[in-house]
Amino acid sequence: MAIAIGTEGAGPVLAQMIRARIDQMLSPSLGRLAALAADYREAVDRLVPRGVSRRIFWRRFFSGDVASAVDAHDVAAARRAANVLLSTSGKAEGKIWLVAPVRAPKTF
Repeated sequence: MAIAIGTEGAGPVLAQMIRARIDQMLSPSLGRLAALAADYREAVDRLVPRGVSRRIFWRRFFSGDVASAVDAHDVAAARRAANVLLSTSGKAEGKIWLVAPVRAPKTF
């Protein structure tokens, strides 16, 4: 993962400070997590429907058990968690409410 910060010479110290803050916020294992995601990209494209379902899959991948296992340096557990996530992903479930407007009675 690469994040570029530049000030076009106006504030190099400010750019360094911003980079330092970002470094503190991000896990050092993000590169490994991104590499694992690349390994699963083709399978996800085949098995998980586009749209909401796919966004939910990736959100869970990057913030759930897969990410936790990668952060703990347990790639085997991360792959197991990714496989479980992939096998349980399908169409997103949700609810739809149809609401009809209520009209006031006519008065004469």
